[in-house]
Amino acid sequence: MVAGAEGDQAAAEQYNLEALALSRHMGQRSDQRTTLANLGGMLNGLDRLDEAAVYLRQALALAHDTDGGMGLNQVYALLGDNASRRGDHEGAATYFLCSLEHDVFDKVPEVGQTQCLSLVANAHERAGRPDAATRLRHVLMAHPATPAGLRKKLEAALAQGGPADEAIPAAGTPASLVDLAASQRDLLG
Repeated sequence: MVAGAEGDQAAAEQYNLEALALSRHMGQRSDQRTTLANLGGMLNGLDRLDEAAVYLRQALALAHDTDGGMGLNQVYALLGDNASRRGDHEGAATYFLCSLEHDVFDKVPEVGQTQCLSLVANAHERAGRPDAATRLRHVLMAHPATPAGLRKKLEAALAQGGPADEAIPAAGTPASLVDLAASQRDLLG
């Protein structure tokens, strides 16, 4: 994973493929799901969307068998991102609604919740809802669980989108991520 963070996508892909082969050999279905999701997410970012979708569908099947929340959230959100990148906004909304369901989203640590919601913001932008994207990004920026790397991406996206002062939450009162997910379900549904 360090290779991918350092920009060596080919090495990161090879590492993940080797990890996938090993987890399949060992029969570790949960590790297979994680690795397939990582591959899918990485390939989404490289706009290798067809390949990503294959890995993500395999990860989804495993997540249904091996996971009660966190893995499902990750895979549904990545499938939503994949559909959004393809311009399939209805399909993206369907996947994101699944990732934001109470029995899935509520089981995810807050850091994972912020990552899921940032993908929802990106999908809003691609679907022609820049105000919704901007509002969601501002709330995520104010939330203490948002990791530094994601915060930088949110800042960059906000700098490109322009101001939306009404979207900035009052200082010291970031929204509950669970409540934020509920508002996004209402918006997408």
